[in-house]
Amino acid sequence: MADCSEMQLYVADPQRLLALCRQVVEHLKAMAGAAASAEKRRELKQVEEAITTMEKLGIKPPPELLAKRDRLLTEMRPPEEVQQALHYLQAEFANILSDLAMLTEPASPPTPKRQPVGKPHRLPLTHMEVFKEQIINALRQLGGRAEAAAVVEQVGKQLQGRLTPGDLKWSAKRGMYAWQHKTHWARYELTRDGVLKGDSPRGIWELSDKYQ
Repeated sequence: MADCSEMQLYVADPQRLLALCRQVVEHLKAMAGAAASAEKRRELKQVEEAITTMEKLGIKPPPELLAKRDRLLTEMRPPEEVQQALHYLQAEFANILSDLAMLTEPASPPTPKRQPVGKPHRLPLTHMEVFKEQIINALRQLGGRAEAAAVVEQVGKQLQGRLTPGDLKWSAKRGMYAWQHKTHWARYELTRDGVLKGDSPRGIWELSDKYQ
């Protein structure tokens, strides 16, 4: 963990912290890109085009060609440690964004301006209780414990076709959709109410024993 003096540097100059995060991400991208060389990408593109052309003509691609495509995809896959690091960072950044959103959220919503008759001032949103229920169901589907990104993804699948236009509104400020932000808020309330464990490792959402 960073000492107080180093932490104060980041507080005084957030750009320094962002630059460090970007350096780590760029390093991971470079490691992932090393496996997917330009030559392999060209070869894979040619193989996929050949397979697509055959399928359009009603010709069954030979097993050797399909095997070559699978081999290239495997070779171009980022190393396991890179995949794990990227997945972990994605989950942690989602948590950090959620924490920042809660810190910057006003204590009470501002009084909305009077709107012309017949013109709604906001898009409809799914109720918070629905997201709480979906998080519990998602965690049960995932074995009672999972990384935040996996839980949010599962909630999205469960609510597919049921999300409102307001839920699907993108927030550039938060870097996520409204339904994703609300899922993180619901997780906070479930943790506060004891439905989720409050002492789980950061980035992990886990049902308490009573709700397993």
